[in-house]
Amino acid sequence: MNHQVDDHLDRITRFKGTPREIGFAAGRRLGVKLGQRIDHYIALQGSSRDMQKVREGALPWMRRLPIRFQEELEGMAEGSGVSLQRIVEWSYIEEAGAKGCSSAIGRINDQVWVARNNDLYVPELWGYAAIREIEGRIPTLSFTMEGDVFTPTGINMERLWLHYNFLPVWDSPALGKPHVPAFAFLTEALELCRSISEVETFLENTNRDGGMMLFVVDGKTNEFAVFECLCSKHYRREPLAGWIIGTNHYCATEDLTLTE
Repeated sequence: MNHQVDDHLDRITRFKGTPREIGFAAGRRLGVKLGQRIDHYIALQGSSRDMQKVREGALPWMRRLPIRFQEELEGMAEGSGVSLQRIVEWSYIEEAGAKGCSSAIGRINDQVWVARNNDLYVPELWGYAAIREIEGRIPTLSFTMEGDVFTPTGINMERLWLHYNFLPVWDSPALGKPHVPAFAFLTEALELCRSISEVETFLENTNRDGGMMLFVVDGKTNEFAVFECLCSKHYRREPLAGWIIGTNHYCATEDLTLTE
């Protein structure tokens, strides 16, 4: 297990190993600070959440996640001394509230540029980057809160860039198919996918717990697209005049009941 911290403001961390080893190293590095940051985040988020449901639902929710995430979360608890319950509440609380965000991808002078905002509380906890090299998976660079297992934005060694915005949904995951939160989907897609077509295949095989507008750029070819995703369906949007812009409503679905 290798672990390194960049000297630049201690904002970039590098981890290599199994998910459990990476979680343990991240937890050990943060120690008590991890618990303090989780408490700060939940205190500011909790005013708009049903915290009783968050506490009761956190661990059952974690046990439905892919094993890779369960192991990293467990390792983080072991390394930091913060309870697994509290660490999982930190992620699970995102399932209990409304979200926003806006994004764009554009081609300027034959170069592709991406932009997004982040409509989340507690902006002071953001501004960190983590490089993960998980055994048997594509190395990734994620942009998130310090110590977070999941990410809304990242790029992998195959030069595939992914980020997502929240979308409302009117459907449910299909029976019998695996389904995960949008932030877990994106994190795993970064570790498994090498192209836009592989991301689309992953969307077909894995449902989501909620809606997302998934922005995808293949830096090897400068191709890009957006997938407007319900829980069980997705719709691909291609660039128009070299641009795609998206907020929190659909343009491509056949059911427009939420956009009128």
